[in-house]
Amino acid sequence: MWAKSGLDVTLLARGSHLDAIQTSGLTVKSIYGDSQVKIKAISDPEKMGEIDLVFFATKSWQLEEAIKSVAPHVSSTAMVMGIQNGVESADELAARFPASNVLGATCRIVSYIEAPGVIHHMGVPPTISFGELKGNLSDRVLQLQPQLNLGESLTVEASANIQSDIWQKFIFFAPVSGVGSVTRSPVGEFRKIPETRRLLQAAIEEVHTLSIAQKIPLPIDSVTNTLKFIDSMPVDMTSSMQRDFEDGRLSELEYLSGAVCKMGKRFGVETPANSFIYAALRPQEDKVRARY
Repeated sequence: MWAKSGLDVTLLARGSHLDAIQTSGLTVKSIYGDSQVKIKAISDPEKMGEIDLVFFATKSWQLEEAIKSVAPHVSSTAMVMGIQNGVESADELAARFPASNVLGATCRIVSYIEAPGVIHHMGVPPTISFGELKGNLSDRVLQLQPQLNLGESLTVEASANIQSDIWQKFIFFAPVSGVGSVTRSPVGEFRKIPETRRLLQAAIEEVHTLSIAQKIPLPIDSVTNTLKFIDSMPVDMTSSMQRDFEDGRLSELEYLSGAVCKMGKRFGVETPANSFIYAALRPQEDKVRARY
C-alpha cells in the first residue's frame, strides 16, 4: 500500500514469494477491494540502497536471522521498527541497532499468504501504532506518521505509549492463539464453551498480572475489554499461530504462551493456564522444529 501511494519501498523477500513479486508484482486481496502493485523486491540486503526506515514484518522466530542479514547494510541514522507478535521484538532490535534508532510498533490485522506473491486480508481494519519506546511523542514520530498513514486502507497512528499498545495486543493475541491452537477450534467455538472460556479468561488474567508486575500501564478493565473484543470477533476466526500448527509449520509458541511462562518465572507471577497451553503444544512444536 505504501508503494502504491508513491513512497519508495523495497521488499526483502526470498524463494517463490520473491519470484512471484518480481514477475507479477504484489497482489493484495482485501476486505477493501483487491489491488496489484509493481514493487521493487530483492533478496540481497546489499542492494537496498539508502534507507530511511527499516520495517521488519517477519515471523517472530525469523527476526534474529533478518536482523543479522540486514543490519550491516543499514546506516547509523535509519529508523528501525518491527511489528512481530509478542512483546520482545523491540529488545531484539535494540540489541543490534543503536537503541535511539529503534521505534516500538504493533499491528492489528487478520491476513495470510494465500499463494506466492498474494496476500489475503480477511478481516480487521489494518492498523499500525508506533512510537518512542520511552513513551514521548517525538518530532520524528509526528513527522513520520502522516507519511505512512493511508486512511482506511492502512491506518497508522503515532502513540504516546507504545509499550501499552504492544501489551494491549499481547493480552488478547497470546491467549487466543494458545487456546485456539490447543482446541483446534475457531474463536466462535472456544469462547462459548464454559471450560475453554475459563481457560481463555485465566490466560488473559495472567498476562494482565504480568503487565502490572512490569509496570506496563494497561487500563484497569483490560481483562473485561479483551473478552468483549474476543466476543465481537467473527465466529470462524483463527490465529496465525493456530493455522501454523494445523498446517505443520513452525509457530510463534515461544514468543506467545512461552514468553508468558518465561516472564512469569522472571517476575514471580504464577501462570498455570499459559503453562498448560505451552506444555500441551510443545511436542508438536518440537517435532516441526526438528525439520528446520
